[in-house]
Amino acid sequence: MVHSQRDGGDGAGRAAHLVRTAGWFVVWGLLLVTWACGIGRYGGPDEPAHVLRAHAVAHGDVLGAPADPLPSGYRAVVVPRSIGTGDPACYRHDSSLTSTCARPDGMGGTIGVATSAGVNPPLYYALVGVPPRLANAGDQVIAYRLAAAGWVALMLALACVRLRPFGPSAVVALAAITPSAWFLFGVVNPNGLEVAACGIVTVR
Repeated sequence: MVHSQRDGGDGAGRAAHLVRTAGWFVVWGLLLVTWACGIGRYGGPDEPAHVLRAHAVAHGDVLGAPADPLPSGYRAVVVPRSIGTGDPACYRHDSSLTSTCARPDGMGGTIGVATSAGVNPPLYYALVGVPPRLANAGDQVIAYRLAAAGWVALMLALACVRLRPFGPSAVVALAAITPSAWFLFGVVNPNGLEVAACGIVTVR
């Protein structure tokens, strides 16, 4: 009987833990979606390279092909034109232009491009690239952003749950997240997930 009660208590504890985690995941997810939708297309650091790499990895092209004469870190991949065209440089250094100029050419089909993230470890890109592929949205930049934001939201939710024993004021400490970190959380960039994961390690 004692063994049964302990199991029941442990089960209730696990259920409460899952509920708290899910609650924080929703809170962080809603916040990060606003950033993902509010930042201009390919407005993140090296975001085009990361999205192209995510698409390639999700479709089994983990190694890519040499992209001569570019440096060895670049790899050639084939992606939909909807994510492989639309250069963000059109507005990056011109304050008179908005991010709307970085739109794809609208021709459809695929295009061969080079990504500077071509030799980066593939795990992050699989995490970000597989969900859009499963959702049949691999030709949309926002789909990769939402997948990336989801993983960040999960890391932050787990950090909040681990802070709970220290009281509500401890969770407020997460408000100290810097604007640059928020920016990375809203785009496709492995550094965003790394920063969020550090939160879990910090509050162990």
